[in-house]
Amino acid sequence: TMLQALVTLLSTVTHNQRLIDEMAQRHEALEGWLNQTEFLYKFSSRLTAVTSLQGIVNIVVDLVKEFGGISRLTLVHFIYGETSNTLESVEVIANWHAPDSIAPLAVGERYVWSKFPLIGTVFGKEEVIHEDIQALPNLIKPLEMYCQKHKTHAFAALPLWSGGRQAGSLILEGEAVHAFSSKERSTYRS
Repeated sequence: TMLQALVTLLSTVTHNQRLIDEMAQRHEALEGWLNQTEFLYKFSSRLTAVTSLQGIVNIVVDLVKEFGGISRLTLVHFIYGETSNTLESVEVIANWHAPDSIAPLAVGERYVWSKFPLIGTVFGKEEVIHEDIQALPNLIKPLEMYCQKHKTHAFAALPLWSGGRQAGSLILEGEAVHAFSSKERSTYRS
């Protein structure tokens, strides 16, 4: 009958529309993935051409500026004991700050692991990302004092690995609350 044919036709059209919508979503996801892959390829190509630590930081700064919200960046290197695999200290090896922001930790500053309890909190094996670190209820006192002195709200500590060993961390700080987007988090993890 005509009614059954109409119902079958509507059912087919609805099913096909769902398939088209699903394909469009997959296409959009694939396009996003390809864009991020291209971006990371260009970013890594620039990194391989750099000959200094400050040059690396400058490239990362370009990336950070695309997202906004970050006013300071510090690159720290982990120093392990000669005879043991124990972390002894961290050293600031490069930095950057926006012209109107408070300067980051100075290049060459060294912090002995055993004397600074905040080091373990900040420079762990897992990434630490907070849109407002000062709003954390259990912030340890030395880190709280640092954040207040440097007006740090947005905060990310991203571990850097080399050969299965943590080589250091990249610290991103913002003087205002900053909601790190999922794209931003994904890019920083890469």
